[in-house]
Amino acid sequence: MDHAAIVFGAVALITAGTAPAGDDVARDFMPATIVLAATGGHFNKWQKDLPCTSGVFNTDLQISDPDYNSTWETASQIVLRSKSGAAVFQVRTVQHASPMAANLVIRDGGQGEILHRDFQTTFNFEKSNHVAVSWNASGMIKVSINDGDTHDVSLDQPLVSLELVGSGGKAVFSSASVNCTNAQ
Repeated sequence: MDHAAIVFGAVALITAGTAPAGDDVARDFMPATIVLAATGGHFNKWQKDLPCTSGVFNTDLQISDPDYNSTWETASQIVLRSKSGAAVFQVRTVQHASPMAANLVIRDGGQGEILHRDFQTTFNFEKSNHVAVSWNASGMIKVSINDGDTHDVSLDQPLVSLELVGSGGKAVFSSASVNCTNAQ
C-alpha cells in the first residue's frame, strides 16, 4: 500500500466523523408514519425521550374518522415535556367537523393549565396538513401550521420528550421526522 492510499483513507475517516451528530442521533428517532386511532372517549399516544436539546419536528398530520357517538371531539396533540411541565399543541374538531380549532397550552406537572391560547388556523379536517414544531435548549417552542403564522410559548427549561396523541377518531402523522440542531 502506498502513502497516498494511507493518507486518503485517514482523511476519509476523519471527514466521515465530522457529520453533524444531531442528525445522526435523530435519524432513527421515530417511524415515518404513526397512526393513532381511538373511539369512545379513549386516546392513543406515542411517546419518546428527545434525542437533542434543540431541533425541529416536522409532520404531515391528517385527522379523520370522527367518533360521532362520543361526547369528546376528535382531536390530536403534539406534546413537548420538560421535567416539570408540558407545552401542548392541540387541534380539534368543533362538533365533529371543520373548521378546526387550535390552541397552545402550558401545563404544570400536575396537569393544571398555566396558559391557554386559542388561535385561528388553516388546518383542514380530513386533509393532510404540514405541522412544524421547533424548540431550543431554553424551552422556547414555536409551532407553524401549513407554513402559516408561527405561535410560540416557553417552558423556560429544557425539553425531555415528545408525545403524539390521537383521540375521538384517527390521527395520522406521516413524513414524521426530528432534525436535531444540537445533540444531547
